[in-house]
Amino acid sequence: MEWFDLWCASLFSRSARLAMASRAGSADDFLRQLVQDRQLPDAWGVIDLNAATDRIRRARQAFEQGVAQLETRAPVHILASRMDLRFQLGTDSPWMVVWGSLAPLHASLTAVVGTRRLAALPPAATSVLQMVLRQDDTTLVSGGALGVDTIAHRCALAMGRPSVVVLAGGLMWAGPRSNAADFHRILRAGGALVTSRPVQWQPGRWEFSERNRLIAALADHVILARAPTKSGARITCDWARTMGRPVLLLPWCSNDLCVDGCEAEQRLGSRILTPALWAALKESGRGGDEYARALTAQDAQMRLSLSTAGEKTPPCNEQPTRRPVGKVDVPHECESIWQLLRGSAMTTDELIGASPERPADVLAALSTLELWGLVCPDGCGRWVPRAE
Repeated sequence: MEWFDLWCASLFSRSARLAMASRAGSADDFLRQLVQDRQLPDAWGVIDLNAATDRIRRARQAFEQGVAQLETRAPVHILASRMDLRFQLGTDSPWMVVWGSLAPLHASLTAVVGTRRLAALPPAATSVLQMVLRQDDTTLVSGGALGVDTIAHRCALAMGRPSVVVLAGGLMWAGPRSNAADFHRILRAGGALVTSRPVQWQPGRWEFSERNRLIAALADHVILARAPTKSGARITCDWARTMGRPVLLLPWCSNDLCVDGCEAEQRLGSRILTPALWAALKESGRGGDEYARALTAQDAQMRLSLSTAGEKTPPCNEQPTRRPVGKVDVPHECESIWQLLRGSAMTTDELIGASPERPADVLAALSTLELWGLVCPDGCGRWVPRAE
């Protein structure tokens, strides 16, 4: 049995399973631990090793049959996400499946996210979106949902631009079904459909949050079109801030629908997108210092007022106030990551680069430290100690 077989059966995807896999010597050892794990759902209580092995064998066969069916329309690529730090940040799955061209994944990806409730964007917002997609080195990435996702992909298609659709489940369950024709048009236009799940996997509700995380990780910038205060689009924005990606906003008017989430993001320091700001961001890659330099005096004053208001979250680029960290009990397997974070606030990318551990072990250590209440994300893309 191979690790890939376990992934085909979706037994090797969640963070806890990855942490277990880092201690298992082989896929067979991992499966034995999995069957004996008493913290799994009750349904596993009646599954023995032989039944689990048979389930995995059938899942691998279903995966291969699904790939063969999909390749009649476009090539299917299986990428090892652990080998690419950019992808590793976006999913706890060790593999990603790409249906279509790989070229868009190596371009400058810009995510456009928003509510499912809209059938069209106002002219001012549409004009800015077209300005973004008009850049030769910009490729759109979004989900395949109705509403803003569909509007963005159809805008890219109308302009002859490739785009990337990130799915929550397997490629055989690409949905909604009403967008199937758009998905095939995207493939023919040189775009791609991407998922971190096996092709035959039917998505559950929690996997849509994982999809949002992957969108944020793939993108160099995240643009929020329209969203209510609580929405999956704002989850994507939260992930983007954690990963250090700039969050931008399409312009809106006071009578536009679903702008509560945009106003909330603006209070967190996100900028309304303009041609001048977009040009500054493109010149500096992912933003960084140029993003801060592009702020006007009024913007800087707004950020200062936000950072001094105790009940509000500091904007993305504000340096957090660090507290002194004394002696605390730290799990042995997390000691090296803890020592790095005691020295300075660091992003996940920086931790992976500075640590001799494997990326999967770094992510597992961060999860453990967060569960123990020792570290937390500061909302600016960095991890900081919580203990004093």
